[in-house]
Order: sequence, then C-alpha cells, then structure tokens
Amino acid sequence: MSGHSTLPNGQREPGRAAPGTPGSHEGLVLEGLTRRFGHHVAVDGVTAAIEPGSFVGVIGRSGAGKSTLLRMINRLVDPSAGRILWAGQDVTALRGAALRRWRARSAMVFQQFNLVGRLDVLTNVILGR
Repeated sequence: MSGHSTLPNGQREPGRAAPGTPGSHEGLVLEGLTRRFGHHVAVDGVTAAIEPGSFVGVIGRSGAGKSTLLRMINRLVDPSAGRILWAGQDVTALRGAALRRWRARSAMVFQQFNLVGRLDVLTNVILGR
C-alpha cells in the first residue's frame, strides 16, 4: 500500500493513498487491527472495509472485544498492531490536534452514559460534548 496521494502541486500527501490503490477506499478500513492487554488478546487481527453511509452492527458475547474495537476506531485506545483508515487517511498515525479532531468527528456513546437524570435529553447531549 502506498500510503500517499498526489496533491494539486504534484507532491504526495502523507497518510493518503493514491486513488485506485489498495488504501484508497473512501469509507472505514480496518487492516489487521489487534489490541493486547499484557498477554490477553482483546481484539485479534480484525480486517474490514465499510462503505460510507453503511450501518454496521458489532455483536458478540460479553468480553468479546466489541467495546475495545470501537474504542480503537475512535482512538481512545491505541491498537497494538494494524491500521485504521478513513477515506484513505491513516487514522492510526494521527497525533495532537488532528487526533482530537478525529475523536470529535467519530463520536461514541459509552456503555455507562453518566446522564444527569434531572436534565432533558438535549441538555445531556450538549453537556457531553
């Protein structure tokens, strides 16, 4: 995989694949995504390509690694191995402000909502931003 695309000035943009190359998928691509906690493998080599606008369910038993997979996609947890690509951009390479923008864009609802019971839904959502 090239990991670069051509900018209007002819230069290559790091983290983007050239159109038509294996990394140029416009949706979400997971390549061999793995997460280990010590000797325990929580997520083992997940590979998938999800088209933009698709609805995908992640199902499995308790402890199967569903939450860990989602936390890796939004980069709250770093993968031990593998890559996450969005529209050809290597999300696993993001740092600093770019990583914060990705996290804000790839929102997640946590299992423990920690909602404030006396507030309405809209206020809880606004407070959660």
